[in-house]
Amino acid sequence: MTLVQTCYRYRPGLAARRPCPSRCMPFAPAVRSSGLLLINSSLVKVDQEGDRDDITVVRIPANDLAQEAGGNKAANIVMLGAYVELTKVVKFSTIKQTVEEAFANKRRFLPVNLKALEGGRRAAAGLIKGRSA
Repeated sequence: MTLVQTCYRYRPGLAARRPCPSRCMPFAPAVRSSGLLLINSSLVKVDQEGDRDDITVVRIPANDLAQEAGGNKAANIVMLGAYVELTKVVKFSTIKQTVEEAFANKRRFLPVNLKALEGGRRAAAGLIKGRSA
């Protein structure tokens, strides 16, 4: 098995990643203490948290949610929606407007991406609500 080395960093303390053999979290060491590690649970099956108890690990079924939105290529937008909901780094309305602007010349892809963004937000909001209950 080959480990996929792709790692997206949206800001220090956050790493999002693609498929990996089970039970490995190679990007966890790159996340700063009290940081956030988003895992696409549609692709990555991780049975254990590793030895990092100082970070927040969040599993979002990004590919499944993107497929529900109408396009499996929108998994990155699902993760973006989840990230914004979890961190409140910007207002959700701002990121929605940014996605609309980004797809201004590709209007046929806009509905799928807006649904994907909202799907990620709802998934993350459900996790937050589930923790506080």
